[in-house]
Amino acid sequence: MGPQPQPGAEDARTRSPGFRTILIPYPELVLSLVGSVSSSALGPIIPPLLEITAFHSKGTSPSTVAKDALISTMGFRDFVVGT
Repeated sequence: MGPQPQPGAEDARTRSPGFRTILIPYPELVLSLVGSVSSSALGPIIPPLLEITAFHSKGTSPSTVAKDALISTMGFRDFVVGT
């Protein structure tokens, strides 16, 4: 025979979904919020910042940095207003 489970361990596993249901009464709203936050961050905010950091050592022009900063700022504004 293998090791005996601790008393109450199975009880906690079976009650966990019920507690999560109480904590998040409308999971579809949480899922839509997570989706909008993810797409907002991945689309207009992160790529310009990656371009600045990746090509900074190669001598990025000030106009490119300004363009990327403007795109990220507008993306962050849209993220805040859209959410």
